[in-house]
Amino acid sequence: MKPSADPEERAFQKAIRAKPDARAIRLVYADWLDERNDPRGELIRIEEETRTAAIYSDVYWELKPRRRELLKVVEKPWLKQMGYGGTDYQPVFADIPDGWKERWRLLREFVERWYQIPMDDVGGPLKPFPLVSRLAGDADARTMEEAMYDSNVVVRAAVRRTTGAPGDDGGSLPSVGELLSRAVALRRNAAF
Repeated sequence: MKPSADPEERAFQKAIRAKPDARAIRLVYADWLDERNDPRGELIRIEEETRTAAIYSDVYWELKPRRRELLKVVEKPWLKQMGYGGTDYQPVFADIPDGWKERWRLLREFVERWYQIPMDDVGGPLKPFPLVSRLAGDADARTMEEAMYDSNVVVRAAVRRTTGAPGDDGGSLPSVGELLSRAVALRRNAAF
C-alpha cells in the first residue's frame, strides 16, 4: 500500500500496525475518516461491530449488506493492512444456535464463505439466484427453476453437496440440524 500523504493518517496506520487488536485506535481513526467524509470510517465501525457479533445475530445480518457495499469501494491494499474484508477472523461453526432462523443464517454464511456467493438474510424477498446450477449439480430442470426463486433450496443444495448429504434423487432432505452436524464434522476435517 502506498503511504498516505496525510501525516495524521500515517500516524493512525502506524498505531494500528503496532497494536492491531486495539479497537479504540481503530474507532478514533474511524472518527477522523468520518470528519473527512471518507467511507472507510463507516467500514471500520461495521467491521468492529461484526467482529464481536455472533454470525447468526440480528446485528450481524443488519450490517452485512452495507459492509458488502463498502468493501466494493475501498481499496484492497488498505483492507489488507487493516485486516478487513476477509471472513476468517471468526469460525462459522463456533457454536450451533437453537432457533431455526439463526441456524439458517449460519448455513447461509457457510455457503457465502465457501462458494463466495453473497447470501441475503432469512425471510427477505426471494430473488433469482444466478449460480444455482453450479450448486445444485445435476438437478432436473423443474428443480432448477424452483431453486432459482427459493434461496433456501439453494442453501440446502450447496450444503448437501459440500457435506455429502443425500442428493435430489427423491430421498428425504436432511434437517437443518443434520446439515449443521455434517458441516461441523467437515469443519473438523478440513480448513475453510
